[in-house]
Amino acid sequence: MAGSAATGRAATVRRVGARTLLGISFFWIALSFLSDGLVTLVLPVHLEGVGEADPGVLGVVGFLGLLAGMLIQPLAGAVSDRMRPRQGRTPVLLVGTVGAVVPLALLAGARSAPAIALSFVLVQVGAAVAQSAQQAYLPDMVPAGQRGVAGGLKGLMDVGGAALGFVVLGAVLESRGATSAIMVVGLVALAAAGATRAMVREPPAAWPPPSRITVAGLVRLDRRRDRSFLLAVATRFLFLLATFGVGRFLLFFIEDRVLPGRGAVAAEAGAILGVLALVTALSGPAAGWLA
Repeated sequence: MAGSAATGRAATVRRVGARTLLGISFFWIALSFLSDGLVTLVLPVHLEGVGEADPGVLGVVGFLGLLAGMLIQPLAGAVSDRMRPRQGRTPVLLVGTVGAVVPLALLAGARSAPAIALSFVLVQVGAAVAQSAQQAYLPDMVPAGQRGVAGGLKGLMDVGGAALGFVVLGAVLESRGATSAIMVVGLVALAAAGATRAMVREPPAAWPPPSRITVAGLVRLDRRRDRSFLLAVATRFLFLLATFGVGRFLLFFIEDRVLPGRGAVAAEAGAILGVLALVTALSGPAAGWLA
């Protein structure tokens, strides 16, 4: 939903430079750490440390956190749309980042499955708020002629961030444990938010804020007018369902079939997922340029 007010006006946006293109995509690295790395590698090790080694527990915790993020994102996007003409979207991104980092400290200190679940839900809510502003930068600031390149760069940062997160967090989990890995996630989120704040200069918006927020306005979709959007969402859902269904539980497969000890397994799973994500990430800019 975020960026809906800006999409129709993006064609008039001036061509942007490489610094801006990097700036509007950089935070995807942090989002990959907060989602892919945290769920796939850190949570299984952290749950095992409090006596919850069952993969089903990870499934429930991950589901609750991602569901909360999914539900809060349309509201956060609507708030971002209304702040955009006067304050810009960056304040929403910064608030969301802080809203994710503070619960990360609670997650690091959690010593039971319910405490871990609650902390993770709060982390994902903060990440979703930040993402609602982050993903609207592209329609706000990038003209139609550069969207292929911008989309490819976004893919590079997103999947490349996942590759980096898998490798780094896997190594930290093996050597230092879950608490240190969670601290790394928080530091990456703060650094990425700071880099975005320094690199992105949002142009002033000439239109007034949209009307007041309503529930109907958050969920209203026209099947004819929004057909392409609905098809894109459905396709992305199926694609991510397949990749997440394998990637999120690869650690348990390796633990059962190859290596005992979840800390060592995290490093192996991180290396495998990192290589796969890197191959995907490197194709992003080329695909965007071709598009």
